Amino acid sequence: MSELRLTARNQHDSTVRQSYRASACGPTAVATILDYYEIQNISINQLYNELHCTSIGLPSRFLIHFSKRILGFPWQIQRIKLFQALHEIQCKRPVLLKFDRYFTFKFWRKSYFSYHWTVLVGYEWQRDSLHLIVEDLGTPSRASRRHIIPYKPHEHALTFVQFTPLLVSKK
Repeated sequence: MSELRLTARNQHDSTVRQSYRASACGPTAVATILDYYEIQNISINQLYNELHCTSIGLPSRFLIHFSKRILGFPWQIQRIKLFQALHEIQCKRPVLLKFDRYFTFKFWRKSYFSYHWTVLVGYEWQRDSLHLIVEDLGTPSRASRRHIIPYKPHEHALTFVQFTPLLVSKK
């Protein structure tokens, strides 16, 4: 089992503008990863605006494009495959993980979250089956918690995004 320790933000926190909370999972996931790398000068509200988030969510390509604009060099921000995401975890680097059964046109197939950005913090093997460990970024009534989710039944809805600083070493 490989699992990172980080403190996840809550998209329903009182510091997040109330009108943003229902759709602030993408900016909250980015803020959580920035906190992990001890970069805390951008609020979730700022990220919501600068990533061009909408009330129905944040497309992966927006997150990637606008994050590069906001942070610039030296960050590696790109869509990656499962094996690359697992490698990132082994290197102690969290990965953005989007569940999306609607805009990937698989709306008839269930997924753990219908549409939600999370932070992949680990994985484990259970009976020859890969399980992903994700932070859910909270609800209005509780802090973020970890979920252990089987990969195979949800792979159709998953998008992995590497969000790694190139010059910072996290121990």
